[in-house]
Amino acid sequence: MTVHDRNAISSVALKLETLGIDVERVMKRTGVLGGRRPMRLFPKITALPGVKHAREEHGFQLPPLHGSIPQ
Repeated sequence: MTVHDRNAISSVALKLETLGIDVERVMKRTGVLGGRRPMRLFPKITALPGVKHAREEHGFQLPPLHGSIPQ
């Protein structure tokens, strides 16, 4: 998620932790936070003062290595 004010990112991270979010990354220079949360908390995250944008991150899987395909 991104915050409106990069200088207030630490206080937004604390608010997220009080909601039950496991904040894993706080990138002050870019104003981006990363963490884990239950899906039911997403509406509370987006409504939190200071949060500009939030989205769910999706994973991906690379295909297995194969000797006949250059890597």
